[in-house]
Amino acid sequence: TVDISNGSGADTDPDNVMPDVVNRNKQIALSELDKLGFSEERGNLTIQEETSEEVTKEYIIRTEPSAHTSLEGVDKIILVVSTGPDEEPVTVISFIDMDAQKAKDEAEKMGLTVTSMEEVYDDSVEAGKICWQSIDPTTKVEKGQTISFRVSKGPDPSSQPSTEPTPSPGQSTPP
Repeated sequence: TVDISNGSGADTDPDNVMPDVVNRNKQIALSELDKLGFSEERGNLTIQEETSEEVTKEYIIRTEPSAHTSLEGVDKIILVVSTGPDEEPVTVISFIDMDAQKAKDEAEKMGLTVTSMEEVYDDSVEAGKICWQSIDPTTKVEKGQTISFRVSKGPDPSSQPSTEPTPSPGQSTPP
């Protein structure tokens, strides 16, 4: 008996056809193709990634060969997997002097994730307003990037001059 390889490592059964895995989860598609003898480990399956507005991330956009095609003589299958929509970078704005809640809302609207709103004393910014941000304005970042803020508590009371009169030399102080 002589067994002749078809080169793909796949079954040579005449009913062996490419399953319809388009718009299905990548892991499910890989499992189905593995049962047919196709995998990256065997070297007869290639996975390519592509952005897609229509197909969910980690789902199959298309296959080569296409669904219901006989796999007889097919050496390699190509799966094109969605990476989701192509995200445009976000240009960070200046949040300085903005009300803390408004800054948080604006940052989240832009697609940024606010991780902290630390309160600090700041002589130059009114209490309740942003006095520092972790990402410089005009910086381009991906959506989902984290940003931290410092919110002014106003001037530090311990550094303020005393309002009580101090006696001048030679002046007596009342008892």
